[in-house]
Amino acid sequence: MNRRLPPLNALKAFEAAARHGNFSAAASALYVTHGAISRQIQQLEQWLGVELFERHGRRVRLSAAGQSYLPAIQAALDSIAGATEKLTARKQGRRLNINVTPTLAMHWLLPRLTRFQLRYPGVELRLATSDASINK
Repeated sequence: MNRRLPPLNALKAFEAAARHGNFSAAASALYVTHGAISRQIQQLEQWLGVELFERHGRRVRLSAAGQSYLPAIQAALDSIAGATEKLTARKQGRRLNINVTPTLAMHWLLPRLTRFQLRYPGVELRLATSDASINK
C-alpha cells in the first residue's frame, strides 16, 4: 500500500508548536532551531494546501484547520511512540547464558563483550566459566 503522507519531522514540528503555543518553545523541545520549526511547518502547510497557524507578527495561533488536524496528529504520534515502546520493551528481559572455559573467556570472549553490550543493550548476559567438559 502506497500511503501519501507528509514528512514525519514536519508533523512533529506542527504538534510541538501547537502544544507549546509558539515556535521557539517547540524548537527547544525538539532540539532544533526556531528556523527549522518554521520551515517544517511551512513545508507541511504547502504539502497540505492549508494554513495550520494564524500568524500575527511573532505570535502564532492554531487556525481552524490546525485545530481540526491536531488531534489526529497527536493520536498518530502517540500510536507510533506506543508501538515503539512495546517493540523495544520486548527486547528487555532477553537473557543470554554463556558457559565457556576460563581460557576462552579471557582471551577471546571478554575482549568482545563490550562491543556486544553496546550493540544489544537489552540483552542480559550471564557468563560462567568451567573446565568441566559438556560432552560427558
